[in-house]
Amino acid sequence: MDAINSCQYITYRTACNVAALFRRIVYVVIYHVYSDVPGKPDIPTVCDISDTSVELSWKAPHTDGGTPITSYTVEHMKRGESKWVPLITGTPGLTFEVGSLQNSANYLFRVAASNKVCVGNSGFLQHSL
Repeated sequence: MDAINSCQYITYRTACNVAALFRRIVYVVIYHVYSDVPGKPDIPTVCDISDTSVELSWKAPHTDGGTPITSYTVEHMKRGESKWVPLITGTPGLTFEVGSLQNSANYLFRVAASNKVCVGNSGFLQHSL
């Protein structure tokens, strides 16, 4: 290969590498713009209740943030406390039974949807046993 052809080949390879890098950057930017936080699920409702447990159900959010909902996180907090307690992370369903609750206590429950980008905001319900 003579010097001119060699130089043209190097210039061509450099241009191809820059173009490939540019395509990857554009893909990442487009993916970031169109993939976002999922919406809030509807406020959970009580399906069934006992002295120490409650079964919650909820509807999927109206928006998935550009990627499908993969799971839900359910948390509860006793009225008067300040810390949410995770009950389950990663449940794919739209119902969950919360057990080991204290009778005659007032609880707050919340559910958040997750997609592969992040966890969204929660809808919450206040309920007394």
